[in-house]
Amino acid sequence: MNPPKTNTPMHPDEALAKLIAGNKRYMAGFDSPDSFKFQDPGIEHHQFPYACILGCADSRVSPEHTFDESHGNLFVTRVAGNFVTPEILGSLEYGTAVLGASVILVLGHSGCGAVNAAIKAVASKAVFEGHINQLIDSLVPAVEEVRHDDHEHWKSEAVIRNVSQNVSILTSSEPILKKRIENGLLKVVGGVYNLHSGEVSIIKSC
Repeated sequence: MNPPKTNTPMHPDEALAKLIAGNKRYMAGFDSPDSFKFQDPGIEHHQFPYACILGCADSRVSPEHTFDESHGNLFVTRVAGNFVTPEILGSLEYGTAVLGASVILVLGHSGCGAVNAAIKAVASKAVFEGHINQLIDSLVPAVEEVRHDDHEHWKSEAVIRNVSQNVSILTSSEPILKKRIENGLLKVVGGVYNLHSGEVSIIKSC
């Protein structure tokens, strides 16, 4: 049985280390007592997440499994392309200021379809139906900054740049996130999940 959860704030560096350790367990195929498969019988009464994840909606990436975490430990927001929207920003403010999470991880991943679509929009003026274009427009700045003749290099660099841009957006977000960072209560980092290996590489820390 999992130990009782508490609302004692975790230091941002400790929270990041906990995420990285969980990813190592995941890659090793080891299920700890904190694995998402094990249900906390008291979960309906509380949640004390130590980390917030801004991830992609891609069906191949599951943050709870990627970091070998149980119910109530991660506060996850997702949108195709893992970028900040007003709704996601408000959710992350809630996850940190109200629920007490001490780290936000912006999690991109290799082979991101949304980023690849943005590259097509930049490279060949591709236009997508419905509201997909609005999503793509949010990713175009990162894609344009790292434009490259080598298409594979362009895709991998665009994923990293998109993550970095959104880390910067969150670290400068006032009044809540920036103040918590300045007070040492919060850290915002970026990471990229490798679809082949399952490893998360930390790429930027603030």
